[in-house]
Amino acid sequence: MVNDTNGNTIMLGQAGILSRYDYIDTRYGMREGDRCECPVDDMVYWVDINNKAVVAGNTQQAINYGERLGV
Repeated sequence: MVNDTNGNTIMLGQAGILSRYDYIDTRYGMREGDRCECPVDDMVYWVDINNKAVVAGNTQQAINYGERLGV
């Protein structure tokens, strides 16, 4: 479950097709069929295979931890 900027809760993975989507960042994403299994309080962590990045995102931004840590 993720909260949007209006405080609404969005439950991911529980329905067929999302009727609404918002781009947090256009650089990072996941390939079709990849899954995110690491949600925490207000963040979601995933691996972006195409960009070779471990990314954390919330409703405001996506952060590449490799770039942030200089590795």
